[in-house]
Amino acid sequence: AYTLLQSLEAAGVHSGTELVFQIDDPRSFVIVFWACQIGGIVAVPVATGSGEYHKDKLLRILQTLRAPVVISDADVVTQAGINMLDVRTLLGIECAIERGIKHKTNEQGIALLQFSSGSTGTPKGVIVSPEGIGVNVVDMIERLNVTADDKYLSWMPLTHDFGIMGMHMVPIYAAIPHIILPTALFV
Repeated sequence: AYTLLQSLEAAGVHSGTELVFQIDDPRSFVIVFWACQIGGIVAVPVATGSGEYHKDKLLRILQTLRAPVVISDADVVTQAGINMLDVRTLLGIECAIERGIKHKTNEQGIALLQFSSGSTGTPKGVIVSPEGIGVNVVDMIERLNVTADDKYLSWMPLTHDFGIMGMHMVPIYAAIPHIILPTALFV
């Protein structure tokens, strides 16, 4: 995540930038997510898909943001018609050799913009702060009685709030192993 952050910074993505990402591979998704958290970049994860619904949702989300940057697969960008918008895209970005610089966390800032499905209209973004993530994750650890002996296995999409917080951040905070299966593999 630190070396990806350096690459993002070199590409002009800095603290406060809204980084929209559509990434299927859980490992790559997690690296981008944590690069955002380390660098103070606003993470905007969006579910992938090739149908009209997914293209329309992505375009509607992009139109609600200030100056978003998109990181995704080339085919997602082309299929969705993003190149017609005034949106910078990063395709196939590689991790740098050097590490990016950790940004001082603003606990009340924006760690994540979680968008609704948009199935009943325009997707709505919910601001999730670092403090909000921490409170929710600690509550889940306590309520679920997570212990050092536990292990997590998840198939939930990381773009879903429970997928990213409940099935990724809970085991990270609890320092326990977890495995994330690609949702399509589970299906």
